[in-house]
Amino acid sequence: MATTLALAASISPGLCARSEPRRLPAAPAPAQLRRQAGRAVTVRRAAGTQTMVTEALTQEEFEVMLKEQPATLVDFYATWCGPCKLLASHMSKIEPEYAATVRFEKIDTTKNYELAKHYRITKLPTLLLFQGTEQVDRIEGVLSAQDLDLRLRSKLQLH
Repeated sequence: MATTLALAASISPGLCARSEPRRLPAAPAPAQLRRQAGRAVTVRRAAGTQTMVTEALTQEEFEVMLKEQPATLVDFYATWCGPCKLLASHMSKIEPEYAATVRFEKIDTTKNYELAKHYRITKLPTLLLFQGTEQVDRIEGVLSAQDLDLRLRSKLQLH
């Protein structure tokens, strides 16, 4: 018992998960309104990236969004999902290379339940790659930035 107390006393309070100071969330990126199907949809950029985070969409609005770009990579995520955050960091590393050819979108599954249900999103994170409105690839789970880059190049036939 005395050894346990001595060990506990020797641990720095900064190393204990319970004693970490709370971090304030980053200020949200400025929001903009996108008009789709006669209704305003809130869209914002993910912090430090070109990725568009769409707040709420219907299936029709989603299809209109897909038609706007020749290729779209959609990240279905949840704010509470740790692997989703890891994948987002990998996506931000390769995003600048694809700025001219692929649109990166993030769809929060908790706010867009019907859309996630329509595309049978059962695992998080899930990436769907679309060319126009046709789904050409599905990635479930986390990939490294290099593996994601290779997968996109092969599916989009980029060299």
